[in-house]
Amino acid sequence: MPVERLGARAPVRPAWVCSVRPDPRRPDLTDSRWATVARRLVSAVGLAPNDDPDACRWIALRNQPRKVHIVATPACEDGGLHNTHRGVFHVQTEYRRLAAELGHRRPAPAESPASRGTPRPRSR
Repeated sequence: MPVERLGARAPVRPAWVCSVRPDPRRPDLTDSRWATVARRLVSAVGLAPNDDPDACRWIALRNQPRKVHIVATPACEDGGLHNTHRGVFHVQTEYRRLAAELGHRRPAPAESPASRGTPRPRSR
């Protein structure tokens, strides 16, 4: 419904999707822990900040063990449109915090051109 209300302003991609898995060496999370993880991730990306009644609609779906899919629409209830352009960086940052808090391993840092041995342009 929020996407339909946008009409011509509706986004090309009407859904934002994020899949999350815990460290395979650790026990699976409880449903309440998964709920906390999902809430923190959609809040970190700005789709659904805590206690915002006009936030984007979202759902966390646990359709298999040890994995949760979070699906959200970028259309806000107040008629606005959330820009998820750099959302992946916010999700990664929050995920690292969650992994540390839960005692799970931290994901490997993103590879940079320097770590791959790719030459970078020199500044003058």
